[in-house]
Amino acid sequence: MGNNEWNFTNLLPYFRRIETDTDYGGDDFHGGDGPIVMHRFKRETWLPAQQAFYTAARAAGYPDCPDHNHPDTYGVGPTPLNNPNGIRISTAMGYLDQARHRLNLTIRPNCLVHRLIFEGNRATGVELESGGETFTVEGEEIILSAGAIGSPQILLLSGVGPADHLSSLGIPVVLNKPGVGQNLRDHPGVWVTWRTREGFELDEQPVLDYRYLEEEFDVRRLREAVRVCVDLGNDEAFKDIIQERVSPTDEDMESDEALTAWMRREVTTSQHISCTCKMGTADDPMAVVNQYGKVYGLEGLRIVDASIMPDCIRANTNVTTLAIGEKIADHIKEGK
Repeated sequence: MGNNEWNFTNLLPYFRRIETDTDYGGDDFHGGDGPIVMHRFKRETWLPAQQAFYTAARAAGYPDCPDHNHPDTYGVGPTPLNNPNGIRISTAMGYLDQARHRLNLTIRPNCLVHRLIFEGNRATGVELESGGETFTVEGEEIILSAGAIGSPQILLLSGVGPADHLSSLGIPVVLNKPGVGQNLRDHPGVWVTWRTREGFELDEQPVLDYRYLEEEFDVRRLREAVRVCVDLGNDEAFKDIIQERVSPTDEDMESDEALTAWMRREVTTSQHISCTCKMGTADDPMAVVNQYGKVYGLEGLRIVDASIMPDCIRANTNVTTLAIGEKIADHIKEGK
């Protein structure tokens, strides 16, 4: 994609820098002294449903995978988590709490960003609202890290985006940038559900609804995933847990067409929205930022969050977004 700064070799040190992996820390692929503590639940602590899933997957031919963060592994095994002792180590805890004392840092909570302020094509400040007061904060360089939905929204409100769309909303155009808000990527998901036997308690989970499955490739892949999941649920390992499959029904599973119709009704987000201000080369009309997070066509403005990923990664976006922050922080210090 033309972003040679972001190959595996260049990005690996930042993945190692952010973490303290309590199981594998300090080797070539895992960090041992970073601010985010990672661990995996030991097999003896797994819940019955987790053990049943592992057993069913192994019986289906999936290899044991003790470490999903190793570059050369795949299969079934414990998910790396950043919640030691049941407390999720967020970026606020791992990074911000360590920096609150700095004299060159001001943390202003409960602020709503209205728009970025430009003088010509240079970003000079941010218009904010807090406590009913509207005010402007100025800076030599503005770094936008509002997420894969918030960052393109703020750019659009500021006049940076597809000119025809901005004009239709009455927003003065600062820069015609067709890629802003486009290229949205996510991991679509559906819930295969079962009714458990008496005595096996589960809590209700929230469900969100988005539009997905517009590409035939995505439809085929998700059908494959549902069928694998259903097969695992039929394994002997679940016989003492599962009473019956609730959804998809046997009728939903009868044909590709029926299963696709069920998926279109049930598909929802995996909360991995990204790529809406994608990184790319200068000759890519849909690229919003360069390799250093700088917005093409503007000065004094960077975007540093999951929105600049050029395509959806194959894992949760949390850790990769941390690595993006670490790497671009180095680029800023290097004057790039």
